[in-house]
Amino acid sequence: SQAGSRVQCVRIRVGDFMPSSRKIKPLRFVDGKQSIHNELCVAAKSVVEKLFYQRNWPVLREVAMPGFPPHSRLPLDNADVDDDEHDDDDSEQTAEVDENGFPLDVTERAKKAQLRYNFIVEEDCLCVITTSAGNFRNAEKTETRTKLCNFYVVKILNIYQFTRGSHAPYHKLLCRHHLADKNGTGTVYLAIDDVERSPKLKGFKYMEVEVLVDLSAMRTTADLRGVFKSHHSHLDTGVMTLDHLGAYMLAFQFPLPDSVITQFGRQQDGVFVAGNCAFGNGEFYTHADAGYSIVPKFFSNQTNGIERDDYPRHIIIPYPHVRYAIGVRLWTDIMPRFFHNNLVAARATFCMSIVGLQASKVWAGQTGFGHGMPFTWVFSTEPNTGKTEAA
Repeated sequence: SQAGSRVQCVRIRVGDFMPSSRKIKPLRFVDGKQSIHNELCVAAKSVVEKLFYQRNWPVLREVAMPGFPPHSRLPLDNADVDDDEHDDDDSEQTAEVDENGFPLDVTERAKKAQLRYNFIVEEDCLCVITTSAGNFRNAEKTETRTKLCNFYVVKILNIYQFTRGSHAPYHKLLCRHHLADKNGTGTVYLAIDDVERSPKLKGFKYMEVEVLVDLSAMRTTADLRGVFKSHHSHLDTGVMTLDHLGAYMLAFQFPLPDSVITQFGRQQDGVFVAGNCAFGNGEFYTHADAGYSIVPKFFSNQTNGIERDDYPRHIIIPYPHVRYAIGVRLWTDIMPRFFHNNLVAARATFCMSIVGLQASKVWAGQTGFGHGMPFTWVFSTEPNTGKTEAA
């Protein structure tokens, strides 16, 4: 170099990095009988800047490699660190980097969350893909697809959120299973409310089953298998774990939750909910129109369980003239013959039960006699007539 000028020179040592001692074990290259030392000096300005100036490093991409951190990065395939086309300082293109020195496109991709497992559906069964490599020198990837169960989840149909208490929500999943009949066509659908749990499967290709899952009640893989088997014996979770199920459910879009009752009768918004319908504001509604749902599994699991046939029900008669005829006969014929000398008390109790259905309007002051609900107590002095008082 000329007098007064400086040349940037970098000394490089080539060797194997030893993680245990955090030192470099030197390598010696043998050319015939002559040993070449592993140290060299680089003085070319363009080479030094390309190797040691971070702004000139090639664009990176994220790769997942066994034994490496989840955000290991390697150069892009089309990036060549030995390319000399940018040796001229005037033609260098500097990549935009973030505050950590990583290219911006890599940073944006890193913000996108990924599932813990790589799931795939093959032959109508849920599988998980695992990738393994030999070592760093021989990084040929080996892809393995492991079948977890003999079905897959089509979608999450509903999420049932309880209106009272701290009970965990239920998730209703739609599961599809490929039946063994090779010549079968069509699909058998088994809903959660179907009483007959063993439908005829011969001649069908698929079976779709609604499965109600309570994630808080499952502790082991045996619990997981029991939940799906209880809905149909063909649903076998195989080697699926609770961790698999939790990650798998994150792959679906969750619907808006439905309100589920924990007791029949009046709810917090004043609506009476029975086993077959709901009543509010002087009108009858379906459960869906009233915004409530009933989960039979919740009531059957209680200490004093209620079976579905024992749910309180309203008998709805849509024709006014039929309701009038039944009311007249009940009042003038059936009640006198049944209650005998307790007839007046029975009629008073019946009338107040009808008024009680409009209690929300009474409390709102729409009756004209205040905001309080009247209290009625009837008493009969006649002995041996059954119930002698009612309130």
